[in-house]
Amino acid sequence: IYWCLLDGADVNRQFIKLHFKDQDPLEKKFVVENIFTGNPMVFIMDPKHNIKKIRNNILKSNDITKKPCCLQKGNKAITWAQFKAAYDWDQNSFSLPLHEKLTLQHFKLDPSSKMRNHLAENVLDSKMLFLMQKYQENLNEGGKDGSALDATIELLSSNILGLFGDKLLISSTSDSRLAKLDNFYKFKMNWREETKDSNNSFISSKLFFDLQSMCLGFQAIVHLKLTRFLSSAIKPAIVNQDVAENHFCQIRACNGQNNNPTFAQQQSTQNSIRLGQTTISRKSNAGNLSTSNFTSCSLPMSCSKKS
Repeated sequence: IYWCLLDGADVNRQFIKLHFKDQDPLEKKFVVENIFTGNPMVFIMDPKHNIKKIRNNILKSNDITKKPCCLQKGNKAITWAQFKAAYDWDQNSFSLPLHEKLTLQHFKLDPSSKMRNHLAENVLDSKMLFLMQKYQENLNEGGKDGSALDATIELLSSNILGLFGDKLLISSTSDSRLAKLDNFYKFKMNWREETKDSNNSFISSKLFFDLQSMCLGFQAIVHLKLTRFLSSAIKPAIVNQDVAENHFCQIRACNGQNNNPTFAQQQSTQNSIRLGQTTISRKSNAGNLSTSNFTSCSLPMSCSKKS
């Protein structure tokens, strides 16, 4: 064991800091000595949770009331209203939308939908960047101030969503995707420096810590694995908690309102999930509507009875 992946709960941040005692995790690049083996141990916050939290920070950004915050970079606001306006323009202007995955569900979020990974990823991906750029061009052509979207486009341009969804292996520390991750990290650090006198203009301190852990931690994992285990490789798409998230969501679905199942109930639930459920549940936070319908129960079986 040489790396530990955690979600963004506050107790997990305290857990990380506990291992560094009086040291700054940032200075150590979130790498500490394993107290049992003496080998390096890397702590990294789950990228999928971080993507949702970036979306949630933008969701709270309001340039009119400034409450609860108004994200700004280079004196340009980054607000949820800009994303909604781009979506409305896309839906009303083209029979085939530029970003075909966006729906009202992406913008009318409730506590449950805020937890769904794909709803956050779709509003921060490369297609959203393309849509926002075209929307800016439309504003400029119509005599409006398209430069108001500069900061939002810069944020979308720096996003590392593509890296942590990439199934292509990383087998070298000089991989260009690591350079993009480093650029994303520098973007966040520069943004923090610009807004150091106004916390209201920057993402939450908790998310900032999580993003630092994600960027530095992933780079440390790549360096550690490729130097200690020669001829090895890392698949960025599996550096997340989706497997555990799917399993726990299926457990909750089976147990209904029972938050404290007995051992016998838990045993039955585990067997049902392992033998009869899909590998990735559509109803889980990590699932989406494109999930395959294949289940272990759909395998061809001969069940004829003996006479």
